[in-house]
Amino acid sequence: MSSLTAAEKIFFENVFDMGGGYVLNFSNPSFGQFFDNYNVDIHSAKYEIYGTSKANKMRAFWDRESDAVVSRVLSDMLDVYEAICNSAGREIDSAVLKRCRVIIARIAGTIPGPPFGANTGFLNQVVDIPDVQNLPVEFAVAQIIEDRLKEVQACQSVGAHLSVILGLIAMASQTA
Repeated sequence: MSSLTAAEKIFFENVFDMGGGYVLNFSNPSFGQFFDNYNVDIHSAKYEIYGTSKANKMRAFWDRESDAVVSRVLSDMLDVYEAICNSAGREIDSAVLKRCRVIIARIAGTIPGPPFGANTGFLNQVVDIPDVQNLPVEFAVAQIIEDRLKEVQACQSVGAHLSVILGLIAMASQTA
C-alpha cells in the first residue's frame, strides 16, 4: 500500500484528468501496455475493487502497491502528461507539476537536490562551536547555548540546512 495521502491523490487525479473515469488519453489497451512496463496487470481483478474504469483501477493501484512501484509509475505518467501537453500546445501548470514531483520524491524516499548551478557552497561551510563558557551569561544559559550549537552542528553534518536555521532561531529565542 502506498503512503499517498488523500490530499496528494487529488493532485494526481486533477493532472491525470480522472474525473470521468479516464486517465489522460489512455485507451484500455494502451493503459494495460503502460503498466506492462512495471509488470503490473492493471486489468486484473486485483485492481477492480473500486470499479472497472481506468481511474478506479488507478485508485486501486495506489492503494494496493508499494511506494516504490507507485512512485515509478507516477513519475513516468507525469512524463506522459507533459508530452501530451507539449504535443497539443496545451499549457502545463508548472506549480502543480512541481508539487506532484515533490510528492513522488517523498514516496520514493528521495529528496530532490538543489537546482542545477545553485550556489550552495556556503551551506557546506563547517563552523566550529565557540567556547560559550566565557560568555558573560549565567552558567545555565551558557549550557543551553552550547547544547543548541551541538544540535546545529549535527544537523549541518547531515545536510539538514533548514534545521540549522531553525535551530539557530530557537537558540536565539531561548537566550533572549
